[in-house]
Amino acid sequence: MPLKNNVNHKNMVVMWKYLRGFARERGLSDPDVDIFSLLRLPYPPKYASALEYYTDPKEWSPLDLYVDCYLKAKEITGDPDFFRNCGRSAAKYKSFENWHVIARTVSGPVAAVNYLPQVIPDWNDTKIFELVTPARFSMIDQKVRATIKYTFHPHIDPCDDYCSDPHILGLLEAIPQNWPRSLLRPWQPLPFAELEQPLVQYDPIKLFSGRFFKHLDLEPAFHDNRLSLRHPATGKMTEVGRKVVLVPKTMDGNEVFLGDHRPLAQEPQPGDVVGVLIEKGLSYLSEPICQKGVIMQAPYFLIHYSCEENPLVRHLWNLRSLFMGNRQIMKELFAANDALRIQVDEGKQKAARIEELYRNLETQYINERRRERIMTGGFAHEVRNKLTASQYQVENILAYENGRTAMESARLQAAQLLKALQTCERDHGLPRDVVARDIIPPLKEQSKAIELIAERLDAIRTGIENGLEVTRRIRAYSKMQDQKREDDMVDLVTVLNQYGSDYETRLKDEGISYSLTKDIESAPIRGGSGQLDTIFRNLVLNALDAVAENGPGKVTVTLTGPKDGDSQYRITVSDTGPGIPADKREEIFDPFYSTKPTTGTGLGLSEARRMVELYGGEISVDSMPGKGAVFTVMLPNPEPLNL
Repeated sequence: MPLKNNVNHKNMVVMWKYLRGFARERGLSDPDVDIFSLLRLPYPPKYASALEYYTDPKEWSPLDLYVDCYLKAKEITGDPDFFRNCGRSAAKYKSFENWHVIARTVSGPVAAVNYLPQVIPDWNDTKIFELVTPARFSMIDQKVRATIKYTFHPHIDPCDDYCSDPHILGLLEAIPQNWPRSLLRPWQPLPFAELEQPLVQYDPIKLFSGRFFKHLDLEPAFHDNRLSLRHPATGKMTEVGRKVVLVPKTMDGNEVFLGDHRPLAQEPQPGDVVGVLIEKGLSYLSEPICQKGVIMQAPYFLIHYSCEENPLVRHLWNLRSLFMGNRQIMKELFAANDALRIQVDEGKQKAARIEELYRNLETQYINERRRERIMTGGFAHEVRNKLTASQYQVENILAYENGRTAMESARLQAAQLLKALQTCERDHGLPRDVVARDIIPPLKEQSKAIELIAERLDAIRTGIENGLEVTRRIRAYSKMQDQKREDDMVDLVTVLNQYGSDYETRLKDEGISYSLTKDIESAPIRGGSGQLDTIFRNLVLNALDAVAENGPGKVTVTLTGPKDGDSQYRITVSDTGPGIPADKREEIFDPFYSTKPTTGTGLGLSEARRMVELYGGEISVDSMPGKGAVFTVMLPNPEPLNL
């Protein structure tokens, strides 16, 4: 099924900081603009308030809730162009932290724009960004230019998320504002970027009659391939656009729509991609409705991006990040800085060469940072998109009409047909032998076919659900490198106690005994219960799977407290499974290595090791073939213990 929580709260942070700035400028208090409390949104009990929860960038919420918040914020501020202005405020209020991380680690708007396809999935899971032409800096006019396209996931109607497109445009406009225009005036940022958006995905009829424009009563309609809207000021129907055929261009062997078009005849021809060209811009009380030159109902959104940049300032400004970055990169950038002095002395000819060097360094740096994510999260993302689309089709078949599945509906129709035949036989003299010979057998065959289809569809649905769970695990694993150790006080005993009851049914069914032994009653440690559970649940599940291969057996978990002034906890998970060959003991911690190729993802032990390392601990395994395995985790506890 499509993910329910697909919008990250980073969006809420941008919105909240804009609202708080709005309140400060008008002498209002935070409660006056706290849209999360005003909407009475629910929140988990571990948070003190709705505001605290909805501004936590680790959390996610459904798209509908995000849209409700944006519409409420627009109502409170009275800003007719709130969605875009909110996005533009990201640099001013330092609310979109990704750009600030990038500003400290990569050199300028070029790298920031090229990093967009990696940033967006951490921001929301409703669309896919691609770079048609990556960002490049021109020494001729001192401009950065790029062409960006994005599409919504198949299960999301762009018209339901209209507020996010102007919000994105505002965010993109604000990117250059993270860098100074001059080193002599570092407080003066580069100007906002300039954007041209020739293509959007919106269906004009759906959009202009939907919730975002309902208050304007636009009454959109087509007449002879021409789009008309009721003007909000005059009440008269106004022709604003017409249907056209999009004309692609070939780039790198691929056909891409960039906004070129030709007139549409009365009816589109096979293969035509039809859009709606807006020929007359329309707004009301400063609220933008449609913009002249934009083609609606296009296959995707397209943005032509340009901004100013001073390469000398960019390179020198970037030196401040060297002391926080990789030493090898620092060495390379210092060498490049020497070459930069040559650029200043010898002019633009060598400046172009140096610019190429820096561009290569930027690409190298970004590739190193994203390689693992591309291998795992990117792959899983693409697979999940395909599975989600397939699942959507299967669910459409299973959920046919009136709460019945297609199979139930077919069975009901067959029963109704038999009843009708009985009525015809009784009341109209339909020969019984004709019914028995010519009608009943095909109906029975149809019934068998229906049952077979139902069985196969149910198996397909189960397979898709399993595939989606695997891709979820892979995506979560790809993001583990960005996790930080949580700062709650957690009792390890409580974490380890849960597995006996969690897997009680499996333990009984498979004849496995499970026990936890400990020499301390509590084991406090700084961290997060979910993070610690990632370590030990994976180890316990691995042990259960190993024992299940040999039949009845046992899994034993042992917790030992610090000894002789040592501040480490020692936790062992042992099993009576088949053991691990010596040459495989290191491989078992590698991502995607699995001895269960049909049921496992090969990520459990790798997840456990990565989380142990996050906690500054160590994990090891001791095993002999035929004699089971013992996994040992050593976790340091930075808190003073009174034992």
